[in-house]
Amino acid sequence: MTPAYTVRAGDRGDRAFTRLLERLPDDVRAQGTYLVLTEASSDEAATYAYGSAHAIASLRAVDERREAGWARVFGAGLFAEAVDPSAIGSGAGAAIVVDDNLTSTARAIARASALLRRAALEGDAGELVALPQVGQEVGDVIEVTEPTAGLDAACYRVTSVRYDYALAGRASKAVMTLGLGEV
Repeated sequence: MTPAYTVRAGDRGDRAFTRLLERLPDDVRAQGTYLVLTEASSDEAATYAYGSAHAIASLRAVDERREAGWARVFGAGLFAEAVDPSAIGSGAGAAIVVDDNLTSTARAIARASALLRRAALEGDAGELVALPQVGQEVGDVIEVTEPTAGLDAACYRVTSVRYDYALAGRASKAVMTLGLGEV
């Protein structure tokens, strides 16, 4: 997609960048000193597994309501919508966008679908705490197996990674906390 876009006088760079990304299904990921656009596909395979070979210290899994389950997009003389019945069934609301730069129905449909996908990816699905796995990155898809929580190879997308290192006397402890989201 190559949307028409205007940066207005007085716009802050971060706000202009955020407005531009709202039009795309892509997400921004930092890799070293570069920002990389990636599109999170819902059929990605897991790159690592927790619970069986890599012990879990603690796990919080939630089934949070999505922000949007129905997206309506109005363009220049056109209209499109996308619906996620399972999200609507769990109480998700509607997202409405007016964008006069949309001049084709195909782009309006893509924008509506991107709104629903972004709403799904931004939801909080929980948090996993374990010993560090140094290759873990934001955006990776992982499998979680935790029989007491009823999870057997459940897939999640990593939304955040935090490493904590504590030195207490001669003992030290390193832990990694992963934010979890929908694949």
